[in-house]
Amino acid sequence: MEQKTSFDSETIRIDSDHNKLTILNIAEDKIRLRYYQDEKAHFYTADFEAQSDASSGLEKTLSDLPVDLMEVSKLKIGMLYPFFSLIPEVFFQKDDVRTLAGANLHIPAGSLVMEDKLKFTDARLLYVLRFDKYRLLHQLNKNTDIEHLAVSLLNLFYEQSRGKQKATFLYKLNKHLLVAVFIDQKMVFANIFSVMNADDMLYYTLLVLESTGLDQENDPVYLSGEIKEGGVLYNHLHKYIRKLHFSELETKDFKKIDSIDVDIYSHYL
Repeated sequence: MEQKTSFDSETIRIDSDHNKLTILNIAEDKIRLRYYQDEKAHFYTADFEAQSDASSGLEKTLSDLPVDLMEVSKLKIGMLYPFFSLIPEVFFQKDDVRTLAGANLHIPAGSLVMEDKLKFTDARLLYVLRFDKYRLLHQLNKNTDIEHLAVSLLNLFYEQSRGKQKATFLYKLNKHLLVAVFIDQKMVFANIFSVMNADDMLYYTLLVLESTGLDQENDPVYLSGEIKEGGVLYNHLHKYIRKLHFSELETKDFKKIDSIDVDIYSHYL
């Protein structure tokens, strides 16, 4: 099978219990597992046939894992769907979550609306997950935690905005670009865009900078994901945005690992 990489193939988490945590990254067509045996970290990646009407492809792939996930003490799962909706806490009502999400997201029949709480602001992140996949994942381990990639990225970007009057963060993975803007450590913008090339990435970045009142000549932009120094994406951005920096993706509870499989794997749940 031809290997595909999508936005749904990466995940991070900044937690005090990060060390020796079993992590399962779930994509629409790919999984990635980090687990521990004999005090050593192991990594396992597999593709599967994405199907619109069932989870059989994912289920078969999970049955072939090299470790029994029922035996681990806690399982962190990253569900990495490209689109989400941020709802201010003041407007959030649990009984009305489908209506809130439906204003911005397509909710197919047989799907759940998942919600994650951001640590740094009074807002909920909503995204859609098929019920059969949700049920399958919760059968893997009695102590399972599921979270969207954007939650961890935004929490991390917030921490990195400390001491910065203005900070724009870009996270690029395959055909998707997450853009977040912080001014005086308050998030004033966050969204994901579909991008096909460097021109698209530049267009959306400049559009966000203009709409938030930032200056492409003087205000810093921090890069992460597939954007590499000296690469096509970086060079194209640098023609128009002068203050480009690479986002530091390590904390005391977080170890950067980008040498396993492909170099876009720079974050883990």
